[in-house]
Amino acid sequence: MAPEDFCADYGSTWVGNAEGVGPINVGATDPSWAERDTLSPFGRAFYEGQASYSVYSMSYIVLYSFTWTAVCSIVHNAPVLVSMFLIFHFFQLTKSDVLTDAELFYLAYCAYIPVNMLFVAASLATDIGAKWWLIGRRVKGSYSWDQNEYCQSWQLYLVLSKIKKDILPLFQGSQYLVWYFRALGSSIGKDVCLYPNGGDPMMTEPDLVTIKDGASIDDSSVVAHINTRGVFK
Repeated sequence: MAPEDFCADYGSTWVGNAEGVGPINVGATDPSWAERDTLSPFGRAFYEGQASYSVYSMSYIVLYSFTWTAVCSIVHNAPVLVSMFLIFHFFQLTKSDVLTDAELFYLAYCAYIPVNMLFVAASLATDIGAKWWLIGRRVKGSYSWDQNEYCQSWQLYLVLSKIKKDILPLFQGSQYLVWYFRALGSSIGKDVCLYPNGGDPMMTEPDLVTIKDGASIDDSSVVAHINTRGVFK
């Protein structure tokens, strides 16, 4: 907590506030910081164009994200509309036909179950396919924004993975969730129970994780990376 017009010298470290006067100096001044390059690997790649690969522009990223968000919104709301369309098409109903609320609900419910199941399967297939298409199988190592396109591919995949929103919580604690993470590359044994009470995020790099027989993971995050100033490890 610093007062107005406070000046911190190069390389110094300040913490907290002493008796309402100003922060406490806990790290000595280092004048060499005046000459150091403080631009991060991400800054060199995204703002300076110094990456060893082609970095997408901000306009492309906005268009990509906006378009896919719109697609996800349509996909998440489509099952109800598709179910109603199928009812009217299959039973050849017209505007003049009279159905009670109970009849309409029953028909819509019966149609919604298989239709929604197809949309769920398609959404998960899209998510899994996007992972293998953009990232492939992860390999241990250090990936810098300006030297390797893994970070950009990872960000692109995070956008595409929104297609599975609200689906995984329905699979918590079930074999379906085990199958999902196996499809993403995780090695999982028999009789494993994953996240019966959830986890956010559940598992960020499944293909770097091995879970053996009879294990249970719940209410936690299995994260196999650190991301510091544009260096993903």
